[in-house]
Amino acid sequence: MKDQIRQLLREGTEPKTNTQVDYKQVYGLLQNKIFNHAEIIEKLWGDKEDTNRSKFRKKLERIPNDSGKVHEFDADEIANIKKTLIDTSTDVFGTLGNKKTPERDKVEKLLQNNIFNHADIIEKMWGDKEASNRSVFRKKLNKEPNGKGKVHDFTPEEVSEISGILKGVSTDIYKSLGGKKKKKKDGSSEEQ
Repeated sequence: MKDQIRQLLREGTEPKTNTQVDYKQVYGLLQNKIFNHAEIIEKLWGDKEDTNRSKFRKKLERIPNDSGKVHEFDADEIANIKKTLIDTSTDVFGTLGNKKTPERDKVEKLLQNNIFNHADIIEKMWGDKEASNRSVFRKKLNKEPNGKGKVHDFTPEEVSEISGILKGVSTDIYKSLGGKKKKKKDGSSEEQ
C-alpha cells in the first residue's frame, strides 16, 4: 500500500504541461494565415473532411455548443499540433541551412509541404492573392512553359523573399513553442 501511495505521489509531482499556455501559443501561431489548417487537421485526425474542419475551427475558437459546453482541444491534440508546427520549423531551418543546395531548390522543396498556404505567401509578396497571381505563382513553382516556350520561374528576388517569409514564420514558431538548437562547429548554437 505504501509503495502505491509513493508511486501516486511521484506521478503527481512530475512536471505537466500548462495546457492554457500551450493553447494560447498554438492559437496565436494558427492565426497566421500562412498555415493550411486542412493539412494540420489531416495530421491531427487522419483526414480533412468537412466535419473535422468544423470541429477544428470550433475547438480553435473555443465556440460553445448548444448546451453551453465550450469546444476545446485536449492536451494530446495540443501536443500534436505543437509537434507539427515545431517539425515544420525544424524542416524550414534545416532545408534553408543546407549550403550545398541552390536557394531556389530549397524554397521549391519547402513549398511542396502542404502546411503552407500559398495564397498567403502570394499576398505577402505581391500585395494580393487574386486568381491571376495564384496562377503565375503555381506556374513558377512548377516551372511551366508559357505560350512562347519560355519556362516560368521565380526571380532571385522572389526566391529570397519566399525564403524570408518561411524563415520568419519558422522563427515565430521557434520563439513561441521552442525548438531544437543545432550546435555549430564553433560551439555556438543556431535555431533549427
